[in-house]
Amino acid sequence: MNIVTNLARWPDGVVGILVTVLTAAAMYADYVTGTDFDYLIFYLIPLLMVAWRWGGWRGYGFVVVGLLGHAVADRLSSPIYMFPAFFYWNLAEDSIILSLLVFFLTRLKHTLLQLQEALRLKTEFLNIAAHDLKNPLSGVLGFSDLLAHPDAARKPAEVTELATLINNSAHRMLYLIRNLLDISKYENGQIHLNPAGLDLAAITTRLLAQNEPRASQKQLTLCNELKDATAVWADQSLTEQVMDNLLSNAIKFSPPGKSIFIRSESAGKQVLWKVQDQGPGLSRDDQAKLFQKFTRLSAKPTGGENSTGLGLSIVKLLVEAMQGRVWCESELGQGATFVIALPRTNPAGDRR
Repeated sequence: MNIVTNLARWPDGVVGILVTVLTAAAMYADYVTGTDFDYLIFYLIPLLMVAWRWGGWRGYGFVVVGLLGHAVADRLSSPIYMFPAFFYWNLAEDSIILSLLVFFLTRLKHTLLQLQEALRLKTEFLNIAAHDLKNPLSGVLGFSDLLAHPDAARKPAEVTELATLINNSAHRMLYLIRNLLDISKYENGQIHLNPAGLDLAAITTRLLAQNEPRASQKQLTLCNELKDATAVWADQSLTEQVMDNLLSNAIKFSPPGKSIFIRSESAGKQVLWKVQDQGPGLSRDDQAKLFQKFTRLSAKPTGGENSTGLGLSIVKLLVEAMQGRVWCESELGQGATFVIALPRTNPAGDRR
């Protein structure tokens, strides 16, 4: 891991000069020794540096440079290649050896970088999980201590209030744990699809009714502006999960007194379902990392709601599993529109 990191931090100029010096030294050593074994050893270090630093294609280019240098050095140092057939056979053999070396080396680097990224995400995963679980767990302990205190004679209304706070904190923990388990399950390919003909209008009506109490608490108006294009071919459970997540986010990040619009339209062989809010919008930097895991955006929930940074990454996994797409259209200060595109169905419910 340190080799990958340290070499990647060196300036290109420094690495280039070092490779040039080592290559010249290799060619000189090849000229002096005139042996194939020494040639492979002497050219190995600069070849490894080029392939490791700049990838496979640069590595293959250096193989060509090395082979030409080897040919010139051997021509000058020894008459061993006076037989053309032997010379070309040897050159082909060396090119295969070095090309395979470049291939396996670049694959190794790719694997190491993936492991490094996985380790970073795991560490971040644990830090975020511990941080997000700490607050609601502290709330549960604090409120339960108040209830269990032997000297506290509490009225039924106070007991009910504390029990409600404990229940809310427990739900926050359950929500986070469920998201963590979902993202792990989905990334491992454990998404079970039962596609069928769905009516997004019916699902939207149901989700708006479910989310109306939360919207009312923030004086938000939910506007259903769906058109006729609402028939899709998708998994009902996953589709509802995706739509509910996007609608919940719109409520979460909308300032009080604003409106949220739900629209749909036909786009070729797909139906677009859109959620538009009147929130703070998203910067270009936020949009670039929007569907990544554990993303913390500059925009914050307007009512103190909890955000795990996992919801949109789950949305992306689920939509793509149903052969769809998801994206965001936004400008900073002008709200955001989240769009999912799902395959259409005809009126009979058969996929086109």
